[in-house]
Amino acid sequence: VGFILGQRYANPRRQITFVAPEGFTITATRDHVMASGPNHSTIIFEAARVKFSGTMLDYLTTLWARDLPLKECHSIEINGMKSAIGWIRQETDRGHLQFQLVAIRVDSENIYRFLTVLPLAQNEVSAAQLHDAIYSFRRLKEEEVALLKPRRLRVIEIKINDSLSNLVQRMAVSRAHSEQFAILNGLENFDKATDLKPGKKVKLITK
Repeated sequence: VGFILGQRYANPRRQITFVAPEGFTITATRDHVMASGPNHSTIIFEAARVKFSGTMLDYLTTLWARDLPLKECHSIEINGMKSAIGWIRQETDRGHLQFQLVAIRVDSENIYRFLTVLPLAQNEVSAAQLHDAIYSFRRLKEEEVALLKPRRLRVIEIKINDSLSNLVQRMAVSRAHSEQFAILNGLENFDKATDLKPGKKVKLITK
């Protein structure tokens, strides 16, 4: 599935990464990665499910989007990788949307795909932000892969010198440390954490 590190998704097995725009929430499953933003703006990232030996432009127009009247399809290069891009605008029950499709060949065996959805009747997310997310896609270096370790759940006993803020900062999460600490320990909200005293046990997410 990979790692979600704030706005960054990284997969050490596949050795790839990209960065979603600020304000987007990333979720990952075995099949795809989705970054959801304001007003239904969306980025869907996935590995192609079939082998294809031709160009990325051919893959985009004759295989992936063969039934879509894409506009301005052309070849591009993303961080040294052969790619192709095209777009289409459609009226939907969510309003007028622009869909952009990008296919990227990482190597002879692997092709990756971005599908971005941008509602045209809003300006909270710009096409430039989605463009930057796609162009942030790159291969991970070996030293970056080595740093990506799975997080672990630990149960510790609160020591007499442990402060609440110290315990919270030990959470190996990228954001909302207090909220995640409260959820993990079954607290109604973070204010309830003041009841935690030395000798009691709490759960922490650690590296």
